[in-house]
Amino acid sequence: MERKIQVAFIYKDCLGLSEHNFFTQHRNLLLKALTRNKDVDVQYYLCDKGFDVDKIRDKTDAILLYEDQNFWANCVPDELLGIKNSNIPVIVKIGDPWDATKYDVKASQEKYKIDGYFGTYASDFFTSIIQKTSTTSAFYMVSNHHYIKMLFLLKRE
Repeated sequence: MERKIQVAFIYKDCLGLSEHNFFTQHRNLLLKALTRNKDVDVQYYLCDKGFDVDKIRDKTDAILLYEDQNFWANCVPDELLGIKNSNIPVIVKIGDPWDATKYDVKASQEKYKIDGYFGTYASDFFTSIIQKTSTTSAFYMVSNHHYIKMLFLLKRE
């Protein structure tokens, strides 16, 4: 790769990213593991309520958000100022799909101008819950080849 992908992770201080949260996988992925990828340069932007996208307009290739709403974890800025006039793609982690039945998915996608989701849900499940109201695409972090040689999976009865 000629140049590293510049990613801006924009987030609020929240339970979902706390080291004291019972579920640490999101903290470990977003705050630790991404920095180990030699093809990605992650800049972290901690904000209170809103974030002005113009501050990073020429410094980033993509914006990464914790989720597409603040239903449980409250890690996402309440507002991304200037996002409507930006051509920076916004990628979000798939939250709890059942929460999607409790908020307006389409309004959230428009508010944050979401271009893509990532996560570990099966694509048909994701599509049935989230994507039915959107043209946004999904891609996944977990690849089946990582599980092929796991001993406990090979010896299941």
